Amino acid sequence: EEEEEEKKRGGAGGAEVTLPDGRTLNDRELFLEALRVNPLCAAAYLQLGNQLAEGETAKLPDGRALSGRALFLEAIRLDPSAAAAYDCLGLELADGESVTLQDGRTVSSRELFLEAIALDPRSPLFYHSLGCQLQPGEQVRLKDGRTLGKRELFLETLQLNPEDPDAYCSLGLELTEGETVQLRDGRTLAQHELFVEAIQRDPSFAAAYVHLALRLPTGRTVTLRIPAASQSGANGAANSNSSKDCASFKDSSKNSNSNSNS
Repeated sequence: EEEEEEKKRGGAGGAEVTLPDGRTLNDRELFLEALRVNPLCAAAYLQLGNQLAEGETAKLPDGRALSGRALFLEAIRLDPSAAAAYDCLGLELADGESVTLQDGRTVSSRELFLEAIALDPRSPLFYHSLGCQLQPGEQVRLKDGRTLGKRELFLETLQLNPEDPDAYCSLGLELTEGETVQLRDGRTLAQHELFVEAIQRDPSFAAAYVHLALRLPTGRTVTLRIPAASQSGANGAANSNSSKDCASFKDSSKNSNSNSNS
């Protein structure tokens, strides 16, 4: 699924802070300032990379103009244990594409996600990234010896973070009409119930509404119980979900067509 490509990026122009010298800097400018103070700060390269839109570059204090991919590579070079940098770099790659790390290894997005999981096996995001990269019915062997498919990777994501709306939505897309799945917490949910879970955790997740509408059993209605705090924050979060929604709309169309042909 393409929705992982959004990478939860945030642009410049959000919160600002005024420094003692009178300069007012936004988040992106603060990451650049961190690199001016310490050009070897791996975390600053990683976070700056997460600020960039597709095709955008950032001009560093040393004069280099680096893309998101180059910034993630720099973060890995400076800190080979930075699990999130491998995940973000993997999300930069297209299907079938590979990248050469500074240690000489040429790796695919799948290998980057596997490396991220090996470095930080308690991070739910990395399992979700890997699950979205696999084809239906495909399995992958983790470095801890476990062999998991897409569905198992999304279940692992939800075990580590039961509040992840993307994981509920992705798991829902793996089910067929009338099928249920048992979560690691013991709950058994149908396909449409997984989309309801996603919406209740992120009321601004427009694609989840689309998937729910396309897969809601005929004659069935659902009641959404959205906390007031979540509802009030929905408008503010809507823009951050726009890329995810567009990717999911494409996927929903694909799934809808496949269902109609069966």
